Amino acid sequence: MHKHKWSYTVKYEPEHFGKEGFARPKKAKAINLSELEKMLPELVEKKLAEKEGEMIKVNLKKIGCGKLLGAGSVSKPLVVEAEAFSRSAVKKLEAAGGKAVLISGTKKI
Repeated sequence: MHKHKWSYTVKYEPEHFGKEGFARPKKAKAINLSELEKMLPELVEKKLAEKEGEMIKVNLKKIGCGKLLGAGSVSKPLVVEAEAFSRSAVKKLEAAGGKAVLISGTKKI
């Protein structure tokens, strides 16, 4: 259909060579614990994170991230809501007195 019957293809089957295929799955943007720790004062100031007593509650979806990775450390207790967490991030959050909350209908930890 591409060489000697090209005029037939163009006239009668224009969709023969279309944009068919698959869309690549979109990866969730990830952020490390150390980066989140640096951003906390700014997030609280912009009201993207809330202080609840000693704990700070952060929803990663509001700041444009989907996954929390475990590189770095946390000095404050945080409650982090995200679509996905790495195992090391969950361990470090719990060791600091915080917790990891999965946003419903998303990936497991």
